[in-house]
Amino acid sequence: MKKLLHLSIITVLAGSVTLSLPVYADKKKTEEPAKEVAKETKSESDLQGFSVTHTVGGKAQPTAKVDSDPLALLGALKQDLIAQLAKGKPLEMTTEIKPIFSSELAKTLKGLPPITVKTNVGADGQGVSDVSVPAYKYEGTKKGEKGVIDWQGLTGQVKFPEDFSTMSQAFELAGATIDIEDTFKATLAKTTFSADLDADLYPTKLNFNLPSLEGGDKDVQFVFNKILVDFTGGKGTSGLELGKGSFSIADVNVDNKAEESQFKLNNLSVKFDTQEEKEVANYTLNFSLDKFFASQEEIDLSFLSNIELRKLDIAALLEIQKTASEMRKQQMAGKMDESMMGMAMMGSLMQALPKLMAKSPEIAMTKLNLKTEEGQLDGGFSISLDGSKPLKMDDSAAMLNALSGQADFVIDKGLIEQLMWMQMGSGEEMTEEQEKQMQTMIDQQIEDVVKQGLLVPTGEQFKLNATLKAGKLMVNGKEMPLPM
Repeated sequence: MKKLLHLSIITVLAGSVTLSLPVYADKKKTEEPAKEVAKETKSESDLQGFSVTHTVGGKAQPTAKVDSDPLALLGALKQDLIAQLAKGKPLEMTTEIKPIFSSELAKTLKGLPPITVKTNVGADGQGVSDVSVPAYKYEGTKKGEKGVIDWQGLTGQVKFPEDFSTMSQAFELAGATIDIEDTFKATLAKTTFSADLDADLYPTKLNFNLPSLEGGDKDVQFVFNKILVDFTGGKGTSGLELGKGSFSIADVNVDNKAEESQFKLNNLSVKFDTQEEKEVANYTLNFSLDKFFASQEEIDLSFLSNIELRKLDIAALLEIQKTASEMRKQQMAGKMDESMMGMAMMGSLMQALPKLMAKSPEIAMTKLNLKTEEGQLDGGFSISLDGSKPLKMDDSAAMLNALSGQADFVIDKGLIEQLMWMQMGSGEEMTEEQEKQMQTMIDQQIEDVVKQGLLVPTGEQFKLNATLKAGKLMVNGKEMPLPM
């Protein structure tokens, strides 16, 4: 029952999100309607595809079956719209999209509402599509489980010019609840999504706002509050896709009554930015977390880090970007599935890797701070690859010789002891004598590490300084062997 209810909501969401993506238009050639090229899926999954029916001028067109892949559905809708526009403007068209389920599931969800798209294109070629999925409530029993889906409806609008070079959209999901009696319940609050995309499916603006998602079963309860995504993108002078944005979650709370444990997360924030600089691109990622608490592991910490990826060859990145764009087009045409796309992208990355190394790329963690009640860790590191040296991926000695790096860290003794207690402890309550024995073992291990030169004591703290150059690793002034 739980699988069935999840699938129902995923179906309408997948279809609606698909309609929020732009289409590719070929001004030189009008493409065949979807009914001529859509292929029937041979999938044995519960969702086997979509049926698409257009009504133009009050006359229903033949229904086409489209693969369950959202991009394949988008490709079919694209072809149909271009074919209709080739017959003249203005255009009024209503499209009804229905999920195609396996025979057993189709009987259960026979009342699931379709996705309706009402498209109007003026004589000037400017188009508007109003998208809606009406409210729907399902109540039923499957394998002895009583379940309810309360889908409160989805509305949205998509605007596009004649050449489909840009697209602006905004959607609102009024809310949804899944309730499986005595088993599981989840409630999604009103959620909004908006985006402006270019002709290559790249967002120039994107915003997502999910105020709350809560639910659980008799043993585990969860709450997610204020999930926000904000992004602004564009293309640099080279044509490389750039952007800056943020992702944040105000609170996550998981209460496991069965195991008497709690998990809490407060104010998670991830910010990123990309910049062009002559022939190279630089990426930055800032991560912060005010509180992470896990009662079972006795962890209560905050975390902050700044990561920079520097001097990546733009020409190589453009090759990867071009491959990704071509793969999306193939997927939209129904000629490539997700697994094939993943393999093709991996091949493209491997092919571009030598060029990516040519400009001597660097990765640096300019700031790292981890803080607990027992102490904190501060520091950073940087690693660079000399692209001027001859490199072979299967020659570890040559790769090591081309690497250089620097690391500096300061860690409180209390934090080291806490980490070692977590690693060595069994999680069970100890007697006073056992605790003394454990502390003695920890003290001995710390002393051994200091004797090896891996840590330098400075009062209640330890320092670590490491450099890597010309195939040699120096830690606190002492050369350390490297595996070859």
